[in-house]
Amino acid sequence: MTHKRFIRIYTRPTRTQDMEISLVAPALRMSPTPLSTVIYVGTGGKWEAWYVEKEFLRLMNAWASLVDRPDWSIDRHRSAFEEDWAVIERAVLELRSAAEDGWGNNLLPLYEVFTRVWDRYVPYIWFPWSITYVLEDRLRDLLQKWYADWQAIYDTLALPSESIQMHQLIEGLLEWKITGGDRERLQQLQQQFGHLNGYSVNDRYWTEKELEGLIAEYADPRDALREMRDGREQTRQKIEHIFSRLRHDDPVLYELARTIHMYVFLRTERIDRYKWGLMNAAPFYRAFERYFQLPSGSAGHLTKKEIIYACETGRVLEEEILHHRLKEMYITHFQKKNTTVIAEPNARDQFLAELIPDYFEKDGKETVRGRSAFPGNARGRVRIIQHAKDIRLLRDGEILVASMTHPEYMVGIRKAGAIVTDEGGVVCHAAIVSRELQIPCVIGTKNATKIFHDGDMVEVDAEKGTIKKI
Repeated sequence: MTHKRFIRIYTRPTRTQDMEISLVAPALRMSPTPLSTVIYVGTGGKWEAWYVEKEFLRLMNAWASLVDRPDWSIDRHRSAFEEDWAVIERAVLELRSAAEDGWGNNLLPLYEVFTRVWDRYVPYIWFPWSITYVLEDRLRDLLQKWYADWQAIYDTLALPSESIQMHQLIEGLLEWKITGGDRERLQQLQQQFGHLNGYSVNDRYWTEKELEGLIAEYADPRDALREMRDGREQTRQKIEHIFSRLRHDDPVLYELARTIHMYVFLRTERIDRYKWGLMNAAPFYRAFERYFQLPSGSAGHLTKKEIIYACETGRVLEEEILHHRLKEMYITHFQKKNTTVIAEPNARDQFLAELIPDYFEKDGKETVRGRSAFPGNARGRVRIIQHAKDIRLLRDGEILVASMTHPEYMVGIRKAGAIVTDEGGVVCHAAIVSRELQIPCVIGTKNATKIFHDGDMVEVDAEKGTIKKI
């Protein structure tokens, strides 16, 4: 039995391979790292990430402490991000190109390079979480101490002044429609932004028809495009004014504010590139499946060790074991030197009972609490959104409840009477979009998706950060 307390930090629609090579294993390899173990529970087409609470908070404070160093510069950090991404991008393209030619002995070394280069991405994956858990509270406290208009400053810093990829896509589609709908331009947009539809090596690009559907609800493309660009320009001007004030008053506070504001953009950008990297590595996984005569999509559920073993020996997992991973709930247990997959139902349930004792308990709460991202009140029926494809089920005035919203939700999010999320902080997507669209929003509830169900009638008080059944 363990005395460690695990908490659920985030939920994502991804796979064993995706999270092992690009997120968890690199974090466990960091030196030093407080992380000793991480548990991923795969169920219902999504993954729940459980961390030891004390270890996770120590990790967040360690990343946040970078900002306290005298040599910290968000500009250098941004430059390093671009340089590191260039290395990852090259490895992805080399693996994709080789895999598209069919299976060959050259693929294994390229795959191993592909899995190693993601170590470079660890700082950009983890740093924005330190903003959520540490730095945004520090910024708010400092602003509140020195500025009468601190709330306006804080709220403005949390708006994007750079265009994220989803906004670039929507604006590109609106321009495409305004200029007559040239098919070649639509194909270019599909190639450039189609990866935003997925999250893993098993997902696919948006089709051209699906891209057209993203702007179907814009009655006047010209007005919509103008509104988007004018809003971003107004935000940019406000941000420049705030930075001018902070630079003059306190250089340290200025750099902290710039860091947090930069990650309003980078938090989403890093995930959009992550999606591109994994989805463009998909040809390797499909070639692996064809060569070893496995069901399509199954390679994404293997560990790195299992894929390398198969390539070296010609032997893959037994069919029954693979069946459990494809069809049932299973666990991936990450430790510093080993990754274990537990799919057999009895072993899985016993593991969860020992390490996360309350995992299967039903919560009888009628009210949940979080943090206000945008004030307001709303009543409506709950609509649980687990995947981007579900956003089209949202009806006008319904309360959107999700682990976290993502840019691809924008096609329907305007219909929401309010937004409620399990996760998130000031730079998360739900917080940003709620301020842009002025929709009441409560973030960081931790368990709203478990407490509420489709059709529940709830009242959202985004002033107090509460959601209760009525």
